[in-house]
Amino acid sequence: MSSSEATFDVKWLAPTYRPAPAEALDRIQQICTMQPDLFGAMWCVMATHQGVPNDILAAALKQFRRDAEVLSREDVAGLMVALTNGGRQGFDAVLRTRRNVPRSAATLPWSTD
Repeated sequence: MSSSEATFDVKWLAPTYRPAPAEALDRIQQICTMQPDLFGAMWCVMATHQGVPNDILAAALKQFRRDAEVLSREDVAGLMVALTNGGRQGFDAVLRTRRNVPRSAATLPWSTD
């Protein structure tokens, strides 16, 4: 394949494309480095890696984004669902609850601890 063909090869953007883990991780790391905020990084990663399960994307985002380190993998996956269903407003609302609620209350809402 010539370099001009490689430049325009966008088959990896297709929703049905299943990239090799190393291939996806390299792109996700580049996206996370280029995007200044968690919302932008998460939005771009989800849009460009639709064939990768959300729990795997959540792990990758936690690995490459410092602002996601304090969140659990489940919290990051929840943010991805909020972003999908509620856009920026949904993302911000869920992020506020994840950062402000103690871990025990976030995992067991009926708990009195």
